[in-house]
Amino acid sequence: MQWDVQKRTKLSFINHACLHVETDDLKRQRFALWTIGYMASSESGFAIINSMECDALGEVIRLATTSRYMSVRGTCLYILGLMSSFKKTRIKLRQYGWDTAEYANS
Repeated sequence: MQWDVQKRTKLSFINHACLHVETDDLKRQRFALWTIGYMASSESGFAIINSMECDALGEVIRLATTSRYMSVRGTCLYILGLMSSFKKTRIKLRQYGWDTAEYANS
């Protein structure tokens, strides 16, 4: 029961970050982006990210290329590098046209 409450809270927070991407609360937005990045770099987290109502990976890519805040763009680039260490996420990022490096251990 405790896990379900925490999981719903995290998903709600991430969905809010995706749906309100140009917020002036940059610290909160970058926190949500890092949460997406860490989740998308693991098997169970990738499954959760794929089941979300917003397109989290697409939003990270969009923010990396179009955000009016350089700190958000830089954060997204770091996050894309983190996420690309997981093979399934790397494949998904390539479907969006985002080139990723190959990792020998993934």
